[in-house]
Amino acid sequence: MLELRPWHERMVENFQRLLPLIRLASELEDRDVAADILRSVVVLQHAYLEEFIRTVVVALLPLADSESLSGTPLADMEKPSDKFSLGHLAKHRGKTVNEVLAESVREEMGRATFSKVGQFEAVLKRLRCKIEDHSEWFPALGEMMARRHDIVHRADWVKSPDSDSYKLQPIDVPQVERWLDAAQKFMGSMWEPLYTKQNSPDALERRIIARWQGK
Repeated sequence: MLELRPWHERMVENFQRLLPLIRLASELEDRDVAADILRSVVVLQHAYLEEFIRTVVVALLPLADSESLSGTPLADMEKPSDKFSLGHLAKHRGKTVNEVLAESVREEMGRATFSKVGQFEAVLKRLRCKIEDHSEWFPALGEMMARRHDIVHRADWVKSPDSDSYKLQPIDVPQVERWLDAAQKFMGSMWEPLYTKQNSPDALERRIIARWQGK
């Protein structure tokens, strides 16, 4: 069972690291340097958001139904499969089913990347979350993720619409602050279902049994 408090504290610390960078960018006279600082903020912000999604999935997906878990490969297998040999199971001898589920989900998330809002929607559906409870922030997150792609893969250069030349895309503090606000509110909208599902009667029963068994 994933402990939420340490990760929540890390999440808060991560976003607090961005605030001085944004403040510095707003105060610098050299606007080119300020723009590059804001670009680094976008990249870090996306990394924090990805880490959050992976953490949520690792916490909740092992508790999900068979349909939700059907897209997760068995640990040590690269792709999902309806069939696997006893040899695959032999690698997990001595583990409980819950332990194998958790390990399989961790491996899947270790390989997962999230570069489009549609991937967030797919994860929320697997977790049986209501999309409408979180979709308010999708447009801003989509903008941020698209901009992060331009920064990472094109150094934020785009082709001019009226010529064959390229230019750096402008970026400013209000724009980055809006994306940061959307990311924080989206993540906040996930905490209640995360806590509720981790503390459902079934989850609490499993936790009590695990402690009684000394696991």
